[in-house]
Amino acid sequence: MTAIASNFNVLLMSRIITALSSGPLMSTAITFAAVIAPQRKRAWLISWVFSGFSIASVFGVPLGTWISDNLNWRLTFWTIFFASVFITIVVFYLLPHNLTQNGTHNIFKQLAILKDKRIIWGILVPVFNFSAIYIIYTYLKPILIKELSFSHNNVIIVLFLYGLCGLVSNQVSGRIANMKWKSNLKKFFILQAISIFLIFISGNLTWLKISAILIMALTMSISNSPMQLYYMDIAKQNYPQSLVLASSFNSIFSNVGVATGSAIGGYVVATVGLSGLGIAGSVFSVFTIGVLTILIKYR
Repeated sequence: MTAIASNFNVLLMSRIITALSSGPLMSTAITFAAVIAPQRKRAWLISWVFSGFSIASVFGVPLGTWISDNLNWRLTFWTIFFASVFITIVVFYLLPHNLTQNGTHNIFKQLAILKDKRIIWGILVPVFNFSAIYIIYTYLKPILIKELSFSHNNVIIVLFLYGLCGLVSNQVSGRIANMKWKSNLKKFFILQAISIFLIFISGNLTWLKISAILIMALTMSISNSPMQLYYMDIAKQNYPQSLVLASSFNSIFSNVGVATGSAIGGYVVATVGLSGLGIAGSVFSVFTIGVLTILIKYR
């Protein structure tokens, strides 16, 4: 639909359909990963599921940007379409077809997990984390072009490096998931808050701003594996009927953060300008640190 869209309304509807499908795909993929993998490998495999986003950023975003800038933006989406058809066929034949969820399928009993205070506080971590990131990331290209006078080719290089840092972030996420992850995450989010604030104060100092952006990227996905296992372990122990639902929490509330960050970023740009994005993003990083401080008290 995106590739053949003849007007903005059709284009918008196609993106909404894509967004509606991405959540179930992610939660199902994570459920498969958690069930298929042995206990000691769960965090590692889940980190690779999340790494799919980073791999897409490393290769897909720069490639799509290059195709759009140099050929035709519709060709980008035709490429995605044919890749998706191929992947669908491969997944159908490779993944098991007999997984079932224990307990009731009653939706209200599944939602009981949302009454748990550990979950309520836990879901705020991806919300605030991705709000902080996407206040900046949504306007990364304008920041690079308007504030740093980057060419389109240089923007593609930065996008590639950003995605590479995101991939590293996911892999580190998988490693700390089985350690003292709450205190470790807090340290990473302190680093995130500092890096985003540096984006605010660096002005036109190119290498300082780029370094701060890449450090921010290194913290972007750091909570994915620990928080995903946190939700699923609570569900497994106390709410077995909600296991698949719990597997979707990180994806759902990360997207809430993406939407929130993009909206706040838009407001900041409209009222203050690009220079105000760094201070707004760092505020949300501080919120994330506060939530983790509360979570540390829950054992």
